[in-house]
Amino acid sequence: MLRYAALLTVCCASPALAQDTVQDTMRFDACVESQQTTAATAQGSSSVTLDTPDTRTVDVQLPDGAVTITCSRNTGQVTVTHR
Repeated sequence: MLRYAALLTVCCASPALAQDTVQDTMRFDACVESQQTTAATAQGSSSVTLDTPDTRTVDVQLPDGAVTITCSRNTGQVTVTHR
């Protein structure tokens, strides 16, 4: 969970990285938990845009844009995109 928080901070903290994508290794269940925590604590709305047994994508609206978090069971990756 802390590792994911660091990814989200790096991806979203700087205007220079306003449309950057960061990928890292993360277990699928931990990634989904991170998505849920981020969505629950975000000041904006959130929605699940893809939910299959192997991939889950959540869009979270933030005051300065939006974040898309994708979890992949097949690759063991989390992808965070701030736009």
